[in-house]
Amino acid sequence: MVHVSRVCVKVALVAVLVAALVAGAAGTASAQGEAPRRNGLGVAFNHVSLEVAEFDRELAFWTMLGGSSRTVGDGGFAIVTFPDMNVTVRRGQGSGGTEGSLIGHIGFQVPDIQAGETRFRGAGLTVEAGGFPGQRWLTSPSGVRVEILQDPNLTQPIRGHHVHFFNTEPLKMQAWYAGVFGAAPGKRGNFDAADITAATTTMNLTFGGADAATQATKGRALDHVAFSVTNLEAFMKRLEALDVRVDQPYTLQPNGTTALAFVIDPWGTRIELIDQQAGGQ
Repeated sequence: MVHVSRVCVKVALVAVLVAALVAGAAGTASAQGEAPRRNGLGVAFNHVSLEVAEFDRELAFWTMLGGSSRTVGDGGFAIVTFPDMNVTVRRGQGSGGTEGSLIGHIGFQVPDIQAGETRFRGAGLTVEAGGFPGQRWLTSPSGVRVEILQDPNLTQPIRGHHVHFFNTEPLKMQAWYAGVFGAAPGKRGNFDAADITAATTTMNLTFGGADAATQATKGRALDHVAFSVTNLEAFMKRLEALDVRVDQPYTLQPNGTTALAFVIDPWGTRIELIDQQAGGQ
């Protein structure tokens, strides 16, 4: 049986802004007449969403990390764009960083870890040593942990690389994201993982084990992840048949072209689904 919570109007309005901004941030392919990248199920990674009390400090962190930011409305909502990963920041009451959460951290790549560290420190960020030479760690003001990895073949100064989940059933989680969203299962080093289509390449979903159950993401500083979906209305019917838990049902927004829904995975990760061409189907 699908569990549906009451629709929150405020969340829906903010989500419309997210969809519009992400559409603009990923508009290069559309401007060139190319179809947006999707996997075989019509799904692509879109963004991670933060809800924080100290909006200005949080936004400054992600901008100093190397993203391009844009604020809208009264200045309490922004999107920070990185290649293959957007980070939305909203002023709110999210509490608790990623420590102890199902999403333990998010990861980025840089072409040169030493140059990246110098750049981050020069921007005023605190950088922690990693467990090996090509790894560094940072923590945002709201407690979101950020892993930086070196990829010498990278041609961009920084790109989104992975979302790292931690729970007691990593293999089951891997299978669920593969079956529900079409992520391609595999390994990332010693971790079980799955790649999902992103704007230019892929986003890696990494599934690490945990000795004890980790906490659901809803209401935390990193509240949810978001995927773009083609024909969301039909996709939600498929999820209903799979008995996926619905947090907010399919809703066509007032602009007539954007549709949204929220679901929650079996372990408590909140997931936003966005269809930016709903009115044209």
